[in-house]
Amino acid sequence: MERDRRLYEENNNLGPPEDRTMPYTYQGWTLYSREVKLKRGPKVTIYFFSKKKPKSGKQSEMPPNRKVVVNKRTGLPFLKGKGK
Repeated sequence: MERDRRLYEENNNLGPPEDRTMPYTYQGWTLYSREVKLKRGPKVTIYFFSKKKPKSGKQSEMPPNRKVVVNKRTGLPFLKGKGK
């Protein structure tokens, strides 16, 4: 029974209930986040958009005090602080 539940969750990209947040999407791009450790500092969370599932990172909701801006040259979305 446990094996069946695990297979169902894996095949349907479902994690534990606390991981089932609604990811933010923008024109077909999904927002992901990942924890990275800086060389001389703490771990920080980076946010990035992707159309495909990345090797590392998890789907993320829109972080507070951020807005989506599109790069004029490349057309790629990215996050920017609202006050900037």
